[in-house]
Amino acid sequence: MKNPDTQTVHFEHLGQLKFLLPQLQDLKRQQPAHYTKSIASSLFIESWKRLFYGQHPEKIALKITTKALLALILPGCDAFFFKTAKIAPKSAENILKSAFFEHNKSALATELYQQLYAEIPALIAEFYDNDWDRKPSEFEEKYGFVNALCKQPRAGATKPGVPRLLLVPPEMHADHCLITAVYAVLLSPGFEAKVGLPFLTGLAHHLHNAVLPDCGFAGEIALGNHLQPIIENSRIEALEGVDKNMKKRIVQAITNHENLNNAEGRSSSAADVLDRVLDIKWRVRAASVTEKDVLDDLELVHDGPIKSFQTKVLRNAGL
Repeated sequence: MKNPDTQTVHFEHLGQLKFLLPQLQDLKRQQPAHYTKSIASSLFIESWKRLFYGQHPEKIALKITTKALLALILPGCDAFFFKTAKIAPKSAENILKSAFFEHNKSALATELYQQLYAEIPALIAEFYDNDWDRKPSEFEEKYGFVNALCKQPRAGATKPGVPRLLLVPPEMHADHCLITAVYAVLLSPGFEAKVGLPFLTGLAHHLHNAVLPDCGFAGEIALGNHLQPIIENSRIEALEGVDKNMKKRIVQAITNHENLNNAEGRSSSAADVLDRVLDIKWRVRAASVTEKDVLDDLELVHDGPIKSFQTKVLRNAGL
């Protein structure tokens, strides 16, 4: 095995992404009214459905990453939104292209940006002919682990000998896995990795937690030599209804996690640690927000035809 510290890895792309990656944490907590789960968990389910219906992991990776990035500026603006608002397909496409360009052009590697941008017309076509999801009952039967991961909370912060820090609201495994998968795609150019395998690895790397409650680092230490057999048996249980070929592909993706011998493994490993740390940073930032952050820096009362009236109301109310 090569020493990963001696391998040529380009980390410059992390500087370009440092403002974009933290924003994707928002998708774990946003749930538009017509969603039953967070945007991240909804995209997690959609990713597995597309895999179930035979779509290639690389195509899924590009499509879902495009949707995730669009959701940063237009959360919930999907097929339901555009059709309910009676927006014509061409107008919807122009809206998405403009938003994607403005928000992502300077942050993404050029080739990846072009690949993701090119997904938008296909997204629009699906929005207005949304019939690709035709076997929901069969999917639920074979891929029951997907909904389990949407309900299984992460352990919080744990360390042997130290009381658990339970994070509220809890993060679901589906949220972590989806954002890890998207991060892996965004990081892939810097590791010269193809996007399909890191994305699938991100989706699947906590498959065992569909059966095994997350005990955290302290719990893993307590399980000792029993930990690995428990993880392996939990994966077998989770994949019980999955077709043989797909099962093999999923297991291969999982074994690639933390494999620093190839670009795809390095991409998914980097994505995993970034998501874990950025999740905590999101929570700290949310807990420490100040009036200045919201009222001044984010201009809660922003420019518009009645801003002067609103300003007078607030001034006279002593606010």
